[in-house]
Amino acid sequence: MTPNMQVVYDFAKRNYSLRIGVTNCRKISGSQNYSQHSWSNAIDIYTANKGFQDKMATELKKEFGPFIRNVLTWRYNAAHWNHIHVDMWPKGIYTPPCDGGTLRVRHKDGTQGTVFTSNIGEDELSILNDDEQLQLKQFLANLDSINSNVGYVNFLIPWFRNWRSSLPQHFLPVDADLSAVDMLAREDAARANKRLNNLRDI
Repeated sequence: MTPNMQVVYDFAKRNYSLRIGVTNCRKISGSQNYSQHSWSNAIDIYTANKGFQDKMATELKKEFGPFIRNVLTWRYNAAHWNHIHVDMWPKGIYTPPCDGGTLRVRHKDGTQGTVFTSNIGEDELSILNDDEQLQLKQFLANLDSINSNVGYVNFLIPWFRNWRSSLPQHFLPVDADLSAVDMLAREDAARANKRLNNLRDI
């Protein structure tokens, strides 16, 4: 049986225990071509550990061989500093259904069709978009210089307040007591610090 992206996704979830992004209806950064994520025909496996990226790339190529179209790691370009990208044959072409197009695919031998092997639904975890990637990179760079929980909270509170003021409808009324924001920020900082301490590579 020809493996589809769901099989690759399940393999990665089972073997790597890392965050995996799948569906994101967007064009490739700096290009007019749609990303294979727009067809749920790609996964991004998140780790900034270069050695582990190399290990996963080798294992995925060995496991799925000719069915894989691309495996892109930190060796490909700087945009893959924190994840590897995997997509498969057949590839989605033209405008994807998520942006109003009709399903069209191109097989490895160059023939076209309308049958797609991937069956990962739109409800799967979405990957980070380009802006979120930049924000994450900046956030981690800032964290790098912080050596204590107190420092982390002091960094988080101004960010939390700024986010609240720009999107008040998603959090508290504009006239809310800022001490409540401080308290919530500190609670969020404690939870985030615990998560960060549990991550294997940041």
